[in-house]
Amino acid sequence: MNRPAEVGRLLRCLCRQTRPPDEIVVADASSDDETERTARSLMSESGVRLILLRLTAGLCAQRNAGIDAARGDILTFFDDDVIPDARYCEWVVSRFAEDEHDRLVGIGGCPSDPQVPGPLQTAFRRFFLLQSDRGRNRFLSSGIPDFGARFEEPVEVEFLSTAAASFRRTAVGDRRFDEKTYSGAPLGLATGRAFAEDVAFSAMLAKSGILVVDPTLSYVHDRSVKNRESTFVTQCLYVYGLRSISRIHARSKIARCWALLGQGLLCTFQAFFTGEPGYLTGYMHAMRSPRSIR
Repeated sequence: MNRPAEVGRLLRCLCRQTRPPDEIVVADASSDDETERTARSLMSESGVRLILLRLTAGLCAQRNAGIDAARGDILTFFDDDVIPDARYCEWVVSRFAEDEHDRLVGIGGCPSDPQVPGPLQTAFRRFFLLQSDRGRNRFLSSGIPDFGARFEEPVEVEFLSTAAASFRRTAVGDRRFDEKTYSGAPLGLATGRAFAEDVAFSAMLAKSGILVVDPTLSYVHDRSVKNRESTFVTQCLYVYGLRSISRIHARSKIARCWALLGQGLLCTFQAFFTGEPGYLTGYMHAMRSPRSIR
């Protein structure tokens, strides 16, 4: 949404792949037609089929529309501010082709520029069974998804990040991203962003096969500063996403409550040290809101 420069950069990267994609779907929720003009101009001589969708802002709805429009056997998601390695698509196709029994349902890439919290915050997060970014893409006993930032070899995981992830079309079938739970709707917020929707979607696919993170599939996540919500909205979405996903995957109610308490303490510290009350007010709003409406 309203990131024509980022979209243009990503499209150029995809067209220059050693194995270009057969088609590219752009799910555009921009308020003007600059992204559309950029996409059509870049793709006109590329030989890659372009499907451009003009939609209302909503991350889950945009991804679902992309799934519905795509025709390929492998569905690869990229955030618009991602820069994939030149051989990314070639390796994705190769990895799925090597899986003779179709047990591999999804494969995720690894950021070459991981952002991880410092040792003190990491220790705090681990103590409270929170996401530390030093995990292995598995659910903690609290039900909180602990993403990994660094992988040395392919690892079987319980969920993927759709910043850069590929799925077998037959495994996806009629499954879609949850547009109601992982959005601003339960929080009364008018926003198109979401958190944990990719965790919920990929974890659902993991029930029918294997998910893998492969460090060969490298990408740079050059996080765009455009269209970033306020701290209040971001924390609302983040905390509510953790609350919703942990309700499903927690192995212990006590561990889940402990983690959500720890998240509250972390937000309090962040509000105090940054002078930004949105960390705490966002947490409080997310915790007061109704349970997941799924």
